Amino acid sequence: MTTYVEISSKTIENHLHDYTDGSMPISMNKATESVSVTQENVLDRPRSLLWRLFHGINYFIASLCFVGASTMFLDRLRQAGPSTAAAAGSAVFCYKKYEEVYEKENADLFRYEQGTILGQITRAEIGFNFFLSACGSVLYLAGSILFIPCFENYVVIGLCLVISASSVMVAAQSWKVYRAGCTSLTDQLDHRFHFVNLFNDISCLLMDIFSGLGGAFFIVGTNFFLPQYYTNSPFGNNRPAGLCLCGSVFFTLSGVVVNYRHYYLVKPRDQDSHTV
Repeated sequence: MTTYVEISSKTIENHLHDYTDGSMPISMNKATESVSVTQENVLDRPRSLLWRLFHGINYFIASLCFVGASTMFLDRLRQAGPSTAAAAGSAVFCYKKYEEVYEKENADLFRYEQGTILGQITRAEIGFNFFLSACGSVLYLAGSILFIPCFENYVVIGLCLVISASSVMVAAQSWKVYRAGCTSLTDQLDHRFHFVNLFNDISCLLMDIFSGLGGAFFIVGTNFFLPQYYTNSPFGNNRPAGLCLCGSVFFTLSGVVVNYRHYYLVKPRDQDSHTV
């Protein structure tokens, strides 16, 4: 709902001076010299059904592929031969990193003007955070391809790429959680970290935590596949596979939350406005 009050042009000019960076959407009616300021929870902006279907299904299928691939590295299944290893490698690189729901939604919440150095840095931060996540996905893809038997001479390189991907994943998800703690729904100009801000969007928080934990388990599990730590025994096979399986379960939980958010928490755009 939008309401209007009659105010002088001087009052308008003085008040708008604080929002020259475009951080607050403002519309003016020159005939009545009124100003309406629209405030909405940027975390609630809706997505199209097609985008939600494509994103949610791909994410969930990818996380299940991680579970299947990790299971195939268990000792009993490894005995099935090269075809199983090929299936495991193929399943791993099916993983598709999701686009953080509010990754680009907070692009209008900046404390520094665009022409300043700090302004340019803060504007690049969101894009770089997303780029970091995308890099993790590419490293997962490249590393898992090297698990296919025809690249058996490059398995160690593949393991190192997966470890790097998992490290990037943990860093990116941790950064997103920190950024969420710096996003206030009551004061858009307050960019300090507050623990309470993490609960502004619990579903996004759970997605980040589960995805980060999945990456952490893959870091530890994949390390045990490296030659200096690997032993060709049931325990030597099951230990890293079990850790990667735990990581895959966390990825799957993240996928469940993604779909829960897409279909259960969807609500129409509801703008709550007030007048300055």
